[in-house]
Amino acid sequence: MLRGGTEISGKVFYTRKERNILYTVIARKEVALLRQLVQQIDPDAFMGLEEIQGNMDSYVQMLKNSEKADGQNRIYVAGAKEYEAEEKNKTTVTLQDKVFNTLNDIVKEFGMKLGKL
Repeated sequence: MLRGGTEISGKVFYTRKERNILYTVIARKEVALLRQLVQQIDPDAFMGLEEIQGNMDSYVQMLKNSEKADGQNRIYVAGAKEYEAEEKNKTTVTLQDKVFNTLNDIVKEFGMKLGKL
């Protein structure tokens, strides 16, 4: 496999250890071969899925525990607002003001009252 690449000095996010990172572009069908070559040089170059999940959980916790911006009471991570909205939509229905007012007018027309919304 003949490829050019770029070596970048960096730090591993969760351990803060200095590491050199090799950046290259390959075809999808070459991934398995590149993985074999890299593992011969550095068996620890790739992480397993469980280790990645554990690291991501640590990153999220670290972010959530970071200092908040002025006037904010929490830190959101990617997808958190959407997840919370989905959970809320399982038990509630959000109506636009115009729709709510129209429904309210119809209910009043029949001499009824809307229940607690």
